[in-house]
Amino acid sequence: MKLPPPILLAPTIAGIIVVATLIFLFKEATGAAWAWRYGTTPVILQHAWASLLAGSWSLAKVGTLSTLGTALFLHGDIEHLLYNMVFLWAFGSLTSEFLGKWWALGLFFVCGACGNIMQTWLNPNSPIPIIGASGAICGFEGIYLGLAMRWRLPWPDVWPLAHPIPPMQLAAFAVLGVLLDATR
Repeated sequence: MKLPPPILLAPTIAGIIVVATLIFLFKEATGAAWAWRYGTTPVILQHAWASLLAGSWSLAKVGTLSTLGTALFLHGDIEHLLYNMVFLWAFGSLTSEFLGKWWALGLFFVCGACGNIMQTWLNPNSPIPIIGASGAICGFEGIYLGLAMRWRLPWPDVWPLAHPIPPMQLAAFAVLGVLLDATR
């Protein structure tokens, strides 16, 4: 039986990893103070959203909503970046392989924004910015878990791992990723 070729890093996922890494390196080189204003700060997001719903529109308030996306590319330390990028590499590439690169890119932003919205909902008065791609990655892990449970997926050979991995083992790895992220 001929095995399918290994799933290489999808170009959209590789782009996200490169951008997040470059932003992290730039943040570390220049000092972290400027980066926090691009994180999603729950109390600020709540006020901006309430103002927008009340009909008080301004570019600054709309810009506050953009932090739901910009926060996905910020990471607090090298460990945070590495954990996020390893799980993004594995599950983002698999999702991209099964659903397509543009769906994967869209899902990255939708799942990440939803994760930031959920965190804001849980801590609406927090002045601490939310940063990182954890919501997006949990979304990819959930999507893969759903695909693995629903359909018979082929055993993916995710580069640079040496051999194909059973989908349910990867699903267990996804659950581990969610648990690790929840304890962080």
